[in-house]
Amino acid sequence: MTEEPRNVSFEQEQLRLVSGYNDIFVSIACIITFVSLTTLVEAKYLDQLLVIGAAFGLAWYFVRRQRMRLTGIVVAIAVAISGLILGIEFFISGNVINTPLPGIEFLPNDIEESAIHLPILLPYTVALLVSAAFSFSYWRFASVPFAHAAGIAAILLTVLVIVLGFQLDLAKVNVPGSEINETFVVEPLTQSELLRTLPILITVFICGCFTEAYAIWWDVKDPERQTVATDTAFWVHVVAAPFLIQPLFWWAQSLAWNPTTEVIFGGVLFLLLLLFALVINRRALLIGAMVWVLATLFTVADMAVAGLTMGVMLLLIAAAWNKTRQLIEPILPVFVQRSFPTLLSDS
Repeated sequence: MTEEPRNVSFEQEQLRLVSGYNDIFVSIACIITFVSLTTLVEAKYLDQLLVIGAAFGLAWYFVRRQRMRLTGIVVAIAVAISGLILGIEFFISGNVINTPLPGIEFLPNDIEESAIHLPILLPYTVALLVSAAFSFSYWRFASVPFAHAAGIAAILLTVLVIVLGFQLDLAKVNVPGSEINETFVVEPLTQSELLRTLPILITVFICGCFTEAYAIWWDVKDPERQTVATDTAFWVHVVAAPFLIQPLFWWAQSLAWNPTTEVIFGGVLFLLLLLFALVINRRALLIGAMVWVLATLFTVADMAVAGLTMGVMLLLIAAAWNKTRQLIEPILPVFVQRSFPTLLSDS
């Protein structure tokens, strides 16, 4: 799929997901085909390889030649999932991922036992890397921005799984006591508590920062947002949002001493993210922030009131986006104005 210019009006985050009715028709046909292949072929590895082969074959005609956008996304999802299952099937017998993430337990102070978590998580690491490899290959083959973002997400999750494995191995503390070798093992944490530990949160935040910087790099490549580069940037922004925003809101929750201050901290954080989104003229970052602001509002209001508050706030943001962006444009540095699209004076 070659880069093709698009007409950019006041809406500077145009995202064409469907090329036409035939695109929807072909997408449904692709889903039926992929599901049927995995059902009819029961041989290990062969079913997923057939899905991947069929995906590339269909993409050659319908995506590269016919330029069907929704079909390209459906095929990208099929390639990513098949690569994930194919990678796990090297370690887990069967054609379906049916083994849950191992329980979070603290191990004795024995070197052989304390190093067991990384091999346990190895199938998930390999599966994510295989999925990333196929996604990037499909992106290079068909130039589908969603496939590029899927590969980025798989890489980020691979890093997170590796850090999680090290965190499991180091999840015990030695406290000096009256005797030299006296050791106390901390109580086991739940999976939710483990994911909120400092090494995990720092890893997620750093991954989010690098991914967001990478998305901005794609934005800078196409400041007028007229080519496929802007679609690539959009999907990378969507991937970066939860990695960047989730640690920030968890840290804000940890600093709050009651539900009211939690809402205040969450609101301030959302305003800062909104300001940053206005500067780069991207609303994709607000997708992740909306979820956490809504969850924070649930702590002080019932679901209906919190939902209504969030809905009205988002509608106001949508209505005033262009006007607000137009107000802050004159005070932005010149390189920022040149790197991101500016609004027309009569918008």
